[in-house]
Amino acid sequence: MNILEVYNLCKSYKTFNLNSLNFSISEGKIVGFVGENGSGKSTTMKIIAGLVKANSGEVKFYNKDIDKLNEIEKSEIAFILDELCFPENYKIKELVKILCDIFDNLDKEKLLKQINDFKLPLDKKIKELSKGMKAKLNISVMLAKKSKFLVLDEPTNGLDPFTRDEFLDILLNENLNNGTTILISSHIISDLERICNEFIFIHNGSIILNDSKENIYNNYKVIKIKNFDSNNKFKGIYRYKKISSDEYELLVDKDCELINEENIVNSNIEKILVLFVRGNKLCY
Repeated sequence: MNILEVYNLCKSYKTFNLNSLNFSISEGKIVGFVGENGSGKSTTMKIIAGLVKANSGEVKFYNKDIDKLNEIEKSEIAFILDELCFPENYKIKELVKILCDIFDNLDKEKLLKQINDFKLPLDKKIKELSKGMKAKLNISVMLAKKSKFLVLDEPTNGLDPFTRDEFLDILLNENLNNGTTILISSHIISDLERICNEFIFIHNGSIILNDSKENIYNNYKVIKIKNFDSNNKFKGIYRYKKISSDEYELLVDKDCELINEENIVNSNIEKILVLFVRGNKLCY
């Protein structure tokens, strides 16, 4: 069953457009939403969060228009978007009390445990926290909500590698133990590769690839060859990129005739994404 469905989503700015996005997310999946800066990730997530209004298209949560959700239904979605938006002059312990009074679905015990695990000082004001500490507080509040769907835009921004690793473990446990569905963006593709079942690649406001991690690994291969002639009409070549005076990397279909045991490169999601975005297309 799909927890989220996006149909023909469009948003226009003076210098950027979201171009009729279509995708769906199944219950229980962890989906990586990836692309370079300015590709449309944050805009899409803000539309899902209700912070930005689309020009056209639909976003549905359990087949219901996301703009028509009641308060209980809205509480089933938790967001981390860009910057912390809590009042700067409150102490953490004051914020905890206020949030628990406002949100019925907030697990106070879980929130305090996560704050303690992150070693956040309850008596410190939010404006006194470092960027990394603010990120940890944001994460703590999000995890304490009894939500079915997490929408996370760069949630590990500002975290050191050890805390990032801890956070990824927490997300995996949320998914495995509670069946929580997660849509997450990050510029650290290796983090997403570790936890995600599926990936959506967005480039210049358009989705260029939407598939499972397994299918991406199986269907796309990276090879390295010398003296590649782009005028030759080989089948199954998606992109090519010159990497030295006489060497090229090619993103190819698994059945491409150029593949052999000697030229295939150990690739990952990041390598495939970079070639999709920065590689050249063949002109047929």
